[in-house]
Amino acid sequence: QAGYEASDLRGCSDTDDPGALLHAGYDFDEVAAAFRIDLAKDRDRLVLLHVKHAVGCAELLVSKKKGWGGENLVKWGGVKTNGKGRVVELDLSNLKANGVLPETIR
Repeated sequence: QAGYEASDLRGCSDTDDPGALLHAGYDFDEVAAAFRIDLAKDRDRLVLLHVKHAVGCAELLVSKKKGWGGENLVKWGGVKTNGKGRVVELDLSNLKANGVLPETIR
């Protein structure tokens, strides 16, 4: 965390990714507020942004092949949602992941 507030880091290279800040140890609610993320609507998206860093596959997941990062979770490779847009399944089996799923996903 280096003593910075999450909102202070917006616009700074890699730190403009809320998932990177969560992976660095910033508080979930603080990051959501700093990025103006409506948790009632976009909680699953924020959690998945955290997952992409935690499993060590951020670059691959953001690539055009996997499409992670956009607003529409249906287009994210390995993510299945229900009729309400909530994540119901996550399949990362074809990745060479080397991390651990973060607590935010549980």
